[in-house]
Amino acid sequence: MSIVLIVFITLLILYMLNQAINLGNLKHKLILKVFSIGCIICGAGALLTTIIYFSMQSTPIDVEWPIEHSENAITLKNDLIIVPHSYFPRVQVYNKSLEYIRGWRITSGNTFWLIPASDDTFYVQTARGNHQYLFNVNGKLISSETYIEERSAPEALRSNISLSVPVYLTLFMNPFYMVGLFAFGMFVFVSLRVCKPNKKIN
Repeated sequence: MSIVLIVFITLLILYMLNQAINLGNLKHKLILKVFSIGCIICGAGALLTTIIYFSMQSTPIDVEWPIEHSENAITLKNDLIIVPHSYFPRVQVYNKSLEYIRGWRITSGNTFWLIPASDDTFYVQTARGNHQYLFNVNGKLISSETYIEERSAPEALRSNISLSVPVYLTLFMNPFYMVGLFAFGMFVFVSLRVCKPNKKIN
């Protein structure tokens, strides 16, 4: 979602909040009350869904988790593209047309990087615990060990990937979006409850 649009909506909500609190505009107050409750429900719901999904040892279905951009993707010789998620411990596999194939969770934290190993395998090195995992493109763990020397993918095999994300899934790209939406909804809701209007306008 465009930053300009987010700023515009935020300023509009703050203006309406000012009208509702200082002037007692009942229409604005009703709209803001519905808006704030919607933000609280959406933010909390998205956050709870994410926590449950990433705390499960295995998931019944494989779903593509929204990724808008990644500067640390790698391209294997079989033209498959491996994309790490910037905010969640997860890697996802795409074909050269950027169509989703599969994805799985990495168990050792959010900070990790990818290194090509062969035509259909790659290493995952983690910052926490110095773990090095070898996976194939089907998500099978082939080996697990600790590394001594940190490595990186050759420049020629690194890719900057931009993926299209539907507006209704934007919230799931970044945990800060979820927390921010929830916090903003709570701010508006509490402000409407606590602050008393100076005068009332119907």
